[in-house]
Amino acid sequence: SVVNNLADTWNANVIRAAMGVENGGYLTSPATEKQKVQTVVDAATAKGIYVIIDWHAHDIHTSEAVSFFGEMAQLYKDYDNVIFEVYNEPDYESWAQVKQYALQVIQAIRSKGANQLIVVGTPTWSQDVDVAANDPITGYSNIAYTLHFYAGTHKQFLRDKAVTAMNKGLALFVTEWGTCDASGNGGLDLTESQTWINFMDQYKLSWCNWSLNDKAETASALVPGASTTGPWPDSQLTESGKFVKAKILLNGTTGSSSSSISSSSSSIISSSSSISSSVASQTPYNGVISLPGLIEAENFDNGGQNIAFYDTTAGNSGNAYRNTDVDIESTTDTGGGYNVGWIANGEWLEYTVNVTQAGTYNIEVRVASINTGRTLRIEFNGVDKTGTLTVPNTGGWQNWQTITKTGVSLSAGQQIMRIYCMGDGFNINWVRVVAASTSSSSTSSVSSSSSSSSVVSSSSSSSSLSSVSSSSSSSSVAYVDVTAPFSFDGAGTKYWRMTTIPNYINSWNLDSLVINGVELKNVWVGAANLPAKQNGYYYITYKGSYAWSHFEAK
Repeated sequence: SVVNNLADTWNANVIRAAMGVENGGYLTSPATEKQKVQTVVDAATAKGIYVIIDWHAHDIHTSEAVSFFGEMAQLYKDYDNVIFEVYNEPDYESWAQVKQYALQVIQAIRSKGANQLIVVGTPTWSQDVDVAANDPITGYSNIAYTLHFYAGTHKQFLRDKAVTAMNKGLALFVTEWGTCDASGNGGLDLTESQTWINFMDQYKLSWCNWSLNDKAETASALVPGASTTGPWPDSQLTESGKFVKAKILLNGTTGSSSSSISSSSSSIISSSSSISSSVASQTPYNGVISLPGLIEAENFDNGGQNIAFYDTTAGNSGNAYRNTDVDIESTTDTGGGYNVGWIANGEWLEYTVNVTQAGTYNIEVRVASINTGRTLRIEFNGVDKTGTLTVPNTGGWQNWQTITKTGVSLSAGQQIMRIYCMGDGFNINWVRVVAASTSSSSTSSVSSSSSSSSVVSSSSSSSSLSSVSSSSSSSSVAYVDVTAPFSFDGAGTKYWRMTTIPNYINSWNLDSLVINGVELKNVWVGAANLPAKQNGYYYITYKGSYAWSHFEAK
């Protein structure tokens, strides 16, 4: 249904079946991933449109690729609509390494009698087409080279590289491009996108746009929860999706032909190996994270590269906590645990969160670095909420400081939070979202974890009680002063405040434990992970239903 709807309602004449190779893809489940590809290829063939079999990898896996493409070539050698894309985006491999790999895969395809177009990836995420042009593949015909761009990042410099390559005789195919920056997120750059489309039209370059997906990011064509089969009304399309669909429809009415891939053909591509199965690939690592609250950097979502995270190197350099390409190590920060390290420019991590109540919040990020000039930003559902935050030189990889963005407006509900890193060489321990400070007249509700305001003590408080009230309500809460070490067991609702900074707080069997607007029930939290004091105090709201409900601050 997906393929048919793209062809019938968008006039798409090529589909890219991007088969994930790493991070739980083909290398882990070859039979499952091959079946997904075959489903898309068969549907495209039945519809009479082109289909690209994309080996969607960033690293070289020669023996596996030779085996896979040998099998695909045997199956589809008589299908002129099938295109073989043998290496999606080499990242740090040299052209000499890519070329050596490609020659072996090309030989495996041609040895089966398959003479269809083969598209070869180029270094630096398929940007260095000019480098490939200096030493092109010889001995085989019907070979093109991959050019990828994201309009918010890649501008005239990359078009210049493309012109250089074409002037030297290379055939290019833009098998992936996006309307935003190279992370797949950030703001739309439709002006630059149009410049690129004009360029591709001028040079008769075929293209595929990333991606037919309902993931909450800028590059997705579909809004979260959109139909998994189509057709998709405009209400189910993102701004990027509306723009790209219009361009595909325009190509379909201005003479672009589906009979030749050298025409200015266009399509939407899937972000996984099967278009129809691409929308459910990202899941929370350890449950949806409730905000306000603490987000440990190492607890990013499941889903793998380009889905739940983007990492520029293979493997976990810290060899800790999770088997992943994200680099994780043990931390000596207060409270222990783990941090994400070895961060490189352009890397990102995503987390499924639930903001319990719309309001104004402060976002704190715990960082360490020996460098200056590094920056990051925090996004919710693809919208930059913090602007650029500067990571200070803390004097050591385990010397930690907290940077804060105040006055951040967040809407309620489940969302995807992204940490986007700019610059090499810093570590992240956690992100914390806390209710922003307000005056005492802003609200009288201080016991709810979804409160958008922090508790402010009254100047009329005595040495043992603090009365917090609202000018718009007669209700008030009396906070009892306590000092660590302190503990309590039992049922009921209690209100305490303390000025001392405990080494840790811990609790179990509680219904709720809110400290300065942050829900921290039934977890051990070190001093460094406590929310900031408000007016010199930690305001604690305890709710337990059992005699064995417990809280301690030690």
